[in-house]
Amino acid sequence: LYGIEPHQFELVLSLFYPKNILEHEPQSLADWSSVLHVAHSYSMGQIRTLAISKLESLTSAAEKIELANKYDVKDWLVSAYLELSLRLEGLSVDEGSKVGHRGATMIANMKQQVVEGIKRFVEFETMYE
Repeated sequence: LYGIEPHQFELVLSLFYPKNILEHEPQSLADWSSVLHVAHSYSMGQIRTLAISKLESLTSAAEKIELANKYDVKDWLVSAYLELSLRLEGLSVDEGSKVGHRGATMIANMKQQVVEGIKRFVEFETMYE
């Protein structure tokens, strides 16, 4: 299988043939990212949906953007960009590398628009004091 590491394929196989029927062998962010990689590469719809579901709670907003761009998970993009643009602190270097130059620029622009909106609101409110 081109572009697939043996460990990644083993994780997907463990979903079909689990050692313990009550729990999945993939558990970490890295494991489920590997499962998503295989499922996306080989159009395994149900496995892809399962991986996306499991990754939802394991990933940060920046990781969601990175994975969404890589594996076409459009449902994550709006909420992840909103989360990063509405928080007080800026992007860390690690987050910047995950979201990429374009994503970092979008987040900076969104933050600026929020600030401008707040300024307009405050100016409007002070006019009526």
